[in-house]
Amino acid sequence: MTEVKTKILITLCSNYAIRNFIESEAFRELERNFELVYVVNEYATKKVDKKNVYYVENKSFSAKNAKLAYQGCLSMRRFPNRCATFPVKFRGFYWNNFSKKNRLRTWFLSLPLIYEIYLFIFNFFTWENKNLKKILKIEKPDFCFIPSNYSESFSFDTVHACNQLNIPNMMFMLNWDNISCKGVVPLKPDFMGVWGKQSKSHATAIHKIDSNDVFEIGSPQFEVYNSPPCKKEVEQFKKKNFNQSEEQDIYIFVGVSRYRNEIAALVALDKYISDNNILNTLIVYRPHPSKAWLKDEKNFYDFSFKNIVIDPQVAEHYRSFLFNKNYSYKSFTPNSSYYPGLLYSSAGMITSLSTLSLEAMMLGKPILQLTYPDKDHEYSFDKLKLYSHHDCWDNLEGVLMCDNEIELGIKFGELLTLVKSDNISNLLKDRSKYVLYNDRSINFSERLNQTIKALLDKYV
Repeated sequence: MTEVKTKILITLCSNYAIRNFIESEAFRELERNFELVYVVNEYATKKVDKKNVYYVENKSFSAKNAKLAYQGCLSMRRFPNRCATFPVKFRGFYWNNFSKKNRLRTWFLSLPLIYEIYLFIFNFFTWENKNLKKILKIEKPDFCFIPSNYSESFSFDTVHACNQLNIPNMMFMLNWDNISCKGVVPLKPDFMGVWGKQSKSHATAIHKIDSNDVFEIGSPQFEVYNSPPCKKEVEQFKKKNFNQSEEQDIYIFVGVSRYRNEIAALVALDKYISDNNILNTLIVYRPHPSKAWLKDEKNFYDFSFKNIVIDPQVAEHYRSFLFNKNYSYKSFTPNSSYYPGLLYSSAGMITSLSTLSLEAMMLGKPILQLTYPDKDHEYSFDKLKLYSHHDCWDNLEGVLMCDNEIELGIKFGELLTLVKSDNISNLLKDRSKYVLYNDRSINFSERLNQTIKALLDKYV
């Protein structure tokens, strides 16, 4: 008689979720021990090469996302003391951009009791997804695993359907800021999977999830760093991609999606290197794959940089988005297997609080964080640095915070002096453990398998 395996249904909301979980083989151990069913949101353009895959039509996805964003906004005003992010983001991102009419509406709907009534009505009318619910009824899973960025409706459609059908479920954060920056969740999952201690504290304080129902698992996207390349491989990477020798230091300038005029910073850094005759130093500019452009904003190819090159992995994507009107940025998802070579071959990083700076911290690379206000963006990194998940940078030797644009060159000069310190490297690696659970004796796939198996043994 064939043994009937416990069934786990996994929803995939985006290309990002598919890359981080499917392409990294994060479900490898689950596949060995359970029957898996995959349900993919139609807005994800990547295909999932697995057995038992459903693609769900989701016509109301965008409309629901807008409603979810506004509910998150209201929750930030209703519960401003739950998270340092909330008052900063509510005022700078929402309130300052609202009309008088929308401000009055927001003020009223976020009042105590009024908000709770609003949330009840919102949940009642928003989350019905008949296609998804039909699949759950057909498959009858014992457990549902939901990777989510907490700002897309597909995940909450799933939680809602699971609650109606009494299916235990876990939401897992896809990005660093998900749990602390999107407001209070409208529907609580049974369990939350988080990256580490920092995000566990956010789950309990912000969303009022019992600490026993929050599990530190790490993240599959960082598994690529668990097998460091040897010295020869690093040299080959530098030679192949940047035509640089071992003696030359590379600093990665990691772009962000918005709120920063990066070209102005690159121009200043290029000039500083030339004016001070700094030898054997190259900056590699890595623009964000989904950068939001301002009208008439300058781009990398408008300048002839002497000491800066563009990262070859994103160069064609960047150029195509600029000069090909028919090109969609959604068609490009960077292959994460490239990242170890890039970061291990670098001496340090320059960025504006990007997730890649967390990866630099993990590897012990000193970081220059550009946190000065941006002339082209009223809401910029002088405010974003106050977000809760950026408390990991506080009072950390090896991380330089540039709060004034005119000090950029000076701060970069200071960065050059930090790169050879083993003590600083160890301090950075230790601090990263606050953000990311990373026990190299057991990989993410095994940790996830152990966590879900324990839950199933206890509750199912």
